[in-house]
Amino acid sequence: MKILFKGLFGSHLYGLNTENSDRDYKAVYLPEPEDIILGRAKGSISHSTGGSDSKNSSEDVDTEYFSLQEFVKLACQGQTVAIDMLHTPPSLTLETSEIWEHLVSHRQLFYSKNMDSFMGYVKKQAAKYGIKGSKVAALQEILDVIEEEMDTNGDIPDISYLRHSLPVNEYCFWVDEENNGQSFYSVNGSWMHDVISVGELQSRVQKQYDNYGHRAKQAANNEGIDWKAISHALRAGYQLYHIFVEGDFEYPLIETYYLKQVKAGELDYTTNVAEELELLVEMLDAKSAEAPFPEKVDFQYWDEWVYSVYLQHILLEEGLL
Repeated sequence: MKILFKGLFGSHLYGLNTENSDRDYKAVYLPEPEDIILGRAKGSISHSTGGSDSKNSSEDVDTEYFSLQEFVKLACQGQTVAIDMLHTPPSLTLETSEIWEHLVSHRQLFYSKNMDSFMGYVKKQAAKYGIKGSKVAALQEILDVIEEEMDTNGDIPDISYLRHSLPVNEYCFWVDEENNGQSFYSVNGSWMHDVISVGELQSRVQKQYDNYGHRAKQAANNEGIDWKAISHALRAGYQLYHIFVEGDFEYPLIETYYLKQVKAGELDYTTNVAEELELLVEMLDAKSAEAPFPEKVDFQYWDEWVYSVYLQHILLEEGLL
């Protein structure tokens, strides 16, 4: 196995490692000529010092090797593992080669306006843990106010009497129509006329609240959140943002300190994380259209490049060059 590249990966690459972090390595190799010709070259080979039935400790080492062909395919697809590897700094690189340096110097050819792997991962996490948590918290606040007001004041004619009590924020606010003098209380985009009863408002808000999943409700209370997954989603989003806006990125990211706080669960999810994740998704959608990259990667260019590398490798090994 001829190693073209080997470097640290995971938290050590991102600058998010702790004393308990194990060491992950990623590598790219050039298959043997006969394996290339006979189609026996494995796309990836994994090796781990840890057990399969237990979590790795800081002493364990995981190494994954990709064939050059497989790696280039992943990079063309915009897979995060390949893009991350292409940004390994010299200080974290154990082995390199001219072939690998060519890939690194041409890594922008793997960028496009539609880097679905990055976008898909960020959006998946946003949908799973994102702004829903903030919306659930807003709904809960309304229900708490209604309960308190009804306990304190008893029967209330309509919700206009709660105008100065009901919460006003990004998701809940009053709308006054100047042309007809009517007022509405908007709750997550649903307008409630101010003449409806408090009981009706409570029923409608409760229905919205019940429609959200258990995970979103936990997020609103800073519970049940996979902080590591959220930090990965934010990191991938920041990487993609720098690619779209600046043309590339380097490790460590300028957002590393914030990502460390998120990963450690040190921030309030609703106020410090959920909205940032949702805003990041919105910015990526906007910036992707403005990015100076093609709609898709030129797969044919990279196919021809891999072919030329493999051909030269075979001829050299067979003594024909």
